[in-house]
Formats: sequence, structure tokens, C-alpha cells
Amino acid sequence: MKNNQLIKLLGITLLSAVAISAFNQDANAESIDTTGKVKFEGPTGPTDPEGPFALIKPGTYDEWITIPKGEGKQTTKGDFRFTFVPNFDFGTVTVSSTDKYHNLKHSIPYQSFNPDEKNWYDKDDGRTVKHLPTFLQVENLRGTNVEYKVSVKASQFVNEDGKKLDNTTIQIKDFLTRNNLLDKDTPNTNAKDILAGPGLDPDKYLSLRSDADIQIMNTVKTKGKETDGSASSLIFFDDYKLTEDYDDAEIAKNESVRLFVPAADAPTVGKTYTSDVIWTLEDTM
Repeated sequence: MKNNQLIKLLGITLLSAVAISAFNQDANAESIDTTGKVKFEGPTGPTDPEGPFALIKPGTYDEWITIPKGEGKQTTKGDFRFTFVPNFDFGTVTVSSTDKYHNLKHSIPYQSFNPDEKNWYDKDDGRTVKHLPTFLQVENLRGTNVEYKVSVKASQFVNEDGKKLDNTTIQIKDFLTRNNLLDKDTPNTNAKDILAGPGLDPDKYLSLRSDADIQIMNTVKTKGKETDGSASSLIFFDDYKLTEDYDDAEIAKNESVRLFVPAADAPTVGKTYTSDVIWTLEDTM
């Protein structure tokens, strides 16, 4: 019993000594505050809307890729812009006496990219060339709680002689949204909680026309802030996988982007027809 009491007494004595020491230090302490300061400026945007392009691969957090010039376009504003919007290339198709649908025939080639080295796309430099399905990407670096939307429309197809195809239209579906911040912990995460597509039945298409802008992606109401400081993508593909190489043959089998050509439009054989596809990125209040 005496040994137990002695242990307790020593413990009390030590604690008292620590408390006295701490009291003496507090009595002599002084504090002062200084300032840490930083001002953020917007990034400098690219100078050529035609590319080449550098962006984050859809479905990843920080896997940078480069796409060659001429594959699409980008806007040049630094802090809120399209980093990539695609062309729609349907290749050469056969004139028919019945209505026809033609799938997209072109995939988007890309290589790995180092932002410090700025090693732009060069198929001959040894880096592996892979391919992506059609997609668009928006970068939002404004640091504001503002919601936004993306819309698109397309003019009538017309050839070099001025002949128009009255009812030939580009049709799109399978609107998969991705955001690189969501992909940090789990790659290729569905971003539907912060980014919405048109919300169509999976078997239905949107037809791009010249008389109306069609909204194809928007921030979910009150979720605009969650896209700040990030890159958001919209992928026109029904089952996008990060590991797959979507070459032209793979894209041609997919019906997410197609061209509808009614027989009554009677395209001129041997002529190339083009349509101006206009993409718009804007704030919504």
C-alpha cells in the first residue's frame, strides 16, 4: 500500500511542476501577426482557335493530352472557355433512293502532353497515338458561383455550287458528362449531379438545325460553384471507357452521332456538302 501512495504522490508533484512551467511561459509570451499575400490572375488563353489543343482527357483528373490542329476548335478566353469542340466528319457516303442514316466515321487522335514541355501532337515523335470518341470540353477557372450552359445549332448542308439539302441533319444522343475534380478519386465518374445533359430517352436524338439553339449541357441549379477550377466534358458515346482506343472503325459502328439524309434531298453526286456547326457557351442566371 505504501508503494502505491508514493507513485501517486510523485505523479502529482510532476504535474504541478509542468503546470507552473506553462504558467511562467504564458506570462512572458508575446505574439504578433504579419501578412501572407497573393493575387490570382486569369490564365492566358491560346492564340489559335484551330489548335493544336492541350486539355485534360475526359474521365481523368490530370491526364493531359494533345490533339492535332484542325480536329475542331477552341475559344481563346483564358478563364472560361471551350478547350475543345469537335468537327463532325461523315466521310464519303453513297447516294440512295431511300432515306439513309450514316454514322460518324472519324475518331479524334491524341497523344500524351506535358504542360511544362508543351510537346504538341506529333505522330512521328514516338509517343503512342490513341483515339477518342466525339466530345466537347469546357474549362471554368473564374472562381465565381455562376452557372452556365452549352448549346448548339447547325446550318443547312450546302455544296460549292450553292445547292442546299433542305432536310439533311446531324443527329446526336448519348450525352455523358464528366468533371475532372470528380475523377480525382474515382476515374470516369458520372457527373450528372453537377452537370446535366438534355435528359432524353436513350433511343432519341436531337437534330441540329439553324433555327434554334439546342441546349446540350448545363450546370445543375445551385451547382455552378462545383465546376469552378475544373474541366467538364460532354461525350457523345453510349459506353465510354478510359482504356479503349476508339479508332475510326470503332466510331463507325456507334450510332451516337449520325447524319440523316432523306432521299428527297437528292444530293449531287461527286459534290462535298458542309454545314456550319455553332457552339455557344454562356452564363445562366
